Amino acid sequence: MPVKNFEKYRQQLVDLRDRLKADIAGHLEAIQEAVRAPGDDVDVTSHPADRDIEGLDTEVELGQRQHAILGQVEAALDRIDHGSYGRCESCGQEIASARLNALPYAGLCIRCEELAEAEGIDAVAGRRY
Repeated sequence: MPVKNFEKYRQQLVDLRDRLKADIAGHLEAIQEAVRAPGDDVDVTSHPADRDIEGLDTEVELGQRQHAILGQVEAALDRIDHGSYGRCESCGQEIASARLNALPYAGLCIRCEELAEAEGIDAVAGRRY
């Protein structure tokens, strides 16, 4: 992959990292608000089981997923810095530019991603599902 493209991807990744950090902060704030009892004037949270927590699970799940993607974004920026960006972390082949355009933090080529999914591994979260 031509070196000139790295700056394009770096900027996309930096922008995405900033958006993810802001979104994660928003999710944390929403979670903190959800666990505060209505009418509480003190900054002490109560146990979520003490009231309706509708939406809390969704906020937690979204925050976790975005945190996992943030880790992938930071890893991609590190790969740019170390000259391995654009190469599959599994097989070493070049990752197609169409894939990087769609998913600039991709660390696996399509083939290796499909193999990981077939084995039940979530490449973003880095765990089996």
